[in-house]
Amino acid sequence: MPIDFAVAENSTFKLYIPIKVKTAAKAGDNVHEATLGFCGKKGKPFGEKIIIKFVVEKPNYEDFFKTALNLFQAQSVPELPLEDILTILKDVNNNAALAGQLIEKKKQKDN
Repeated sequence: MPIDFAVAENSTFKLYIPIKVKTAAKAGDNVHEATLGFCGKKGKPFGEKIIIKFVVEKPNYEDFFKTALNLFQAQSVPELPLEDILTILKDVNNNAALAGQLIEKKKQKDN
């Protein structure tokens, strides 16, 4: 992941790294690893590699649809169709707060 800002030697900084699991991934108890590394503007790697271990869990569709229905019912006029809300919620991995923000942006864009 390219770092496009200055980083002082031996310094610490926070960085948000989005990770998306493929929809074809099988749920189970298998532990998967993702290895992350960083490079500077000229492509030279720096810092330690970060290894993230994770397990793909079976989705909880009941919670997913409850969240979508709550977002649908909480809308102000004009409303987005439930299908659009489900798509947005899927794209943000069932994050209700982020989905709410994207719903409002989409409604503003559509108007």
